[in-house]
Amino acid sequence: MLKGVAEALGPDRVSWREVNILEEMDYAVDLGVMASPSIAIDGELIFTSLPSAVKLRAELLRRLDRS
Repeated sequence: MLKGVAEALGPDRVSWREVNILEEMDYAVDLGVMASPSIAIDGELIFTSLPSAVKLRAELLRRLDRS
């Protein structure tokens, strides 16, 4: 569902990448991920648990409006 929110905003506006924290431990630690699921946007840890689709959409739109 959350990936669908990002994709609905358009692949030219939002790219999505799942990170396996066991395979990319250093990257996860750099982001500050202490538990999964977590969501980082633009290299910044934003959600430390699964947000609702509404919250994720609002955050993505807020960031897209800034750019």
